[in-house]
Amino acid sequence: IRQKISLADIKKHPSLMINTKNFSEEFAANILSSISDIAENTDGVLINGENFNALNLLVSSLADRVKLIYIDPPYNTGVDGFVYKDSLKTSSWLAMIFDRLQLSKKILSNRGVIYSSINEVERSSLEECMKSVFGADNFVAELIWARDTVSNNSPMYSKNHEYIEVCGKNKALIESDKRMFRETRPGFSEVMDLIARLQEEQAYPSLSKVESEIKVLYDTHRAEYRDQAIEQGESAEEAKKTDPWKGIYPYKFAEYRSGSGKYVSENDAKKSSARIWIFREVEPSMPSGKQSESIFDPCSDNYRFYKPKDKITGVEYSHPKRGWAFPEKSIENRPTLEKYITDNRIVFKKPGSIPQQKYFLHEVESVVATSVIRQYSDGEPKLEELFGKKGLVDNPKPPGLITKIASQTTDSSDIILDFFAGSGTTGQSVIELNRKSKGKRKFILVEMGGHFTTTLVPRIVKSTYSSKWEMGNPASPCNKVEAEFSPKILKVITLESYEDTLNNLLLPKNPVVDVENPQNSDLARDYLLKYWLDFETAGSPSLLNVRQFADPTAYRLKVKQPGSEAQVEKTVDLIETFNWLIGLHVAQLDRPRRYAAELVQTVDPDLPKDQDTRWTCARIDEQDEGEFWFRWVEGHVLAVPGDETSRQRVLVLWRKLSGDAGRDQAVLDAYLAKKMLNPLESEFETIYINGSHALPSDGNAATRVRLIEETFAQRMWEDA
Repeated sequence: IRQKISLADIKKHPSLMINTKNFSEEFAANILSSISDIAENTDGVLINGENFNALNLLVSSLADRVKLIYIDPPYNTGVDGFVYKDSLKTSSWLAMIFDRLQLSKKILSNRGVIYSSINEVERSSLEECMKSVFGADNFVAELIWARDTVSNNSPMYSKNHEYIEVCGKNKALIESDKRMFRETRPGFSEVMDLIARLQEEQAYPSLSKVESEIKVLYDTHRAEYRDQAIEQGESAEEAKKTDPWKGIYPYKFAEYRSGSGKYVSENDAKKSSARIWIFREVEPSMPSGKQSESIFDPCSDNYRFYKPKDKITGVEYSHPKRGWAFPEKSIENRPTLEKYITDNRIVFKKPGSIPQQKYFLHEVESVVATSVIRQYSDGEPKLEELFGKKGLVDNPKPPGLITKIASQTTDSSDIILDFFAGSGTTGQSVIELNRKSKGKRKFILVEMGGHFTTTLVPRIVKSTYSSKWEMGNPASPCNKVEAEFSPKILKVITLESYEDTLNNLLLPKNPVVDVENPQNSDLARDYLLKYWLDFETAGSPSLLNVRQFADPTAYRLKVKQPGSEAQVEKTVDLIETFNWLIGLHVAQLDRPRRYAAELVQTVDPDLPKDQDTRWTCARIDEQDEGEFWFRWVEGHVLAVPGDETSRQRVLVLWRKLSGDAGRDQAVLDAYLAKKMLNPLESEFETIYINGSHALPSDGNAATRVRLIEETFAQRMWEDA
């Protein structure tokens, strides 16, 4: 696969994760350049780095685009790695959270929401912090997560719940979206999948078989849920009350209807190409409370105590105790018994009984979410299934919890962000939700711990390969449907850390000031703080050494290895970094291309001797072994963050410089001519090029053509 991989292979093997380390630079670029708009076709971005830095990086590209943010920050309990002096503990924790919430607000869409898990230690502090950042009017709710676990070792009450604080970017807009905070009725998808399977196996199964299979499905779930609940400490009676499917069990009847919704008898189902509809029977009685006197008047169109007759048998039936929920005769634009009977939505059973109304399952697919979430705390068992061992991370969240939140708040193509990603539960949850709902949600995970490499990335890869694991082994690969809605491309990014920055500072071997001499203490202090860092370390790789931009593939940093003081030198991806810095939405990432050029040197006698040599390019041809290297990246940026109508086309042109400015300029001119690109009259609003050049600097080109080095420095330090 490494030698023959193609776009077709990527589509054929959805669990494939592209790691460019396995390929040559140009070969890997060939793979990626065959995919239109790399950024938009990346299903997941996994960022290994400090989350404050990561959020700063994401702002340019994702401003106002993320629909859901879920975070599980350290709870500040003293055992979660966030330990400060008692007098500073809460203030330090709040400062950390506040800075990150401010950045996350810029990324959240106007209809987006942020959920943050917390316990009682910092619950009130977190709520006030979120209100401060997002506005008190945008505070949505405080949810209670009932973990359904009991600690018999607790000296007092066993705390089996935590809190989730919820805020929106714009609560008024969020409330106007009737799909928000609703979730698919538990069991709905399973029933629909069952019906689809039955119709696939036998196009028009008998209704008795359908109803029998539904009963088996319900009985199986009842038993499994009861056993699971008892294992978690509940009684069988409590399990009946907490069973999430209890609202769907009455939907146990089946019938055939046409594509337009008209009732079709079982015998005519095939002829009418009918489909199976599932329903329950409900007594259609008047709601309790004060009603109009007209409901008791037999002469009124609003009379509700009529006794209808079955049109087939002529038998008269009773009315509900409180009267019918609708009048009997036709009234314009109002539901009536006549309309329901005509639509075959009334069930007449034995004489003397009250006729029932049909409620169809697909018409009540979603229900409003409640502020109490019951979800087993099975985060550790889920990880053990994937890896076959315990203790990989402390207190991982259960995927079901985040799947529930995401299903209530996101559509099929939304972006979900977690910048305290831990073991990667959010990523696995999104993968599972996409498979279940046939969605294409994208996720971005940020984590700086060593478990990013040992746990998070492998977890996402494992979850992509199979939905079921047993003691570290896959039960089976994804089936056809799961594979279709699994991640195709995962992008893994490592960010420079604070320690890496310090380790890459190039300090002078012989300082101008003797900093160890006490007599020079004041001068030494000023020198170290003002001059040494500003000037003596200039040119350090971590402070942007623009001289290294001459070869954009060779910029290197010393990177500290996790868990040790050892350092290794790694190549920095300047191209990818620059795309993020300017917020470029990539439309075309061309592979690196090499060119052979026929250069001619001429002498202009009218110029001074040190300036009289001029290079021109007589011919330029693409060749694998050519001396001159170019890489073309184009896309768009948003002049106004979040406003798609403010798109501006951008070209980023990278090249390797030879060290001879004249030769480089001649080849650049020839390359642009070959690409038919005139900077003076370009379709691109902005063109970025690395290295000094002599392209036109008047007219539109004066603002259109910009140096990558200058922009790089500006974007890196503009918020410093």
